[in-house]
Amino acid sequence: AKIHTLGLFDGPRLVGTVAFHRQANARAAHRAELIALYLRPEARGQGHALTLIAALVDAAKAQGILQLDLHVADWNAPAIALYERAGFVTTGRMPRAMRHGARFSDTLLMVRALDTP
Repeated sequence: AKIHTLGLFDGPRLVGTVAFHRQANARAAHRAELIALYLRPEARGQGHALTLIAALVDAAKAQGILQLDLHVADWNAPAIALYERAGFVTTGRMPRAMRHGARFSDTLLMVRALDTP
């Protein structure tokens, strides 16, 4: 799958990235998964994450994508709150999706439709 990566710059300095890939199966090709969002620590708390997500939404819409999906760790409350502010809703839970040594944690499936207001 082709990964699309967008960057946010402060002058020549890269301060954040976001990436997505379109689903390969023809029946799911209307969907893309947000697979990575990163901001340098000093760039956090300034609205840059929402700026990156807005740019991702624009890029996805330009490719005819109608829905964005993502998985986020259920313990990552700041990320969950960010994605909710960006219009994502939680639609499911994957139990034991991530392993941390002997411990497991769940991930939440969050979705944002791009073809409805």
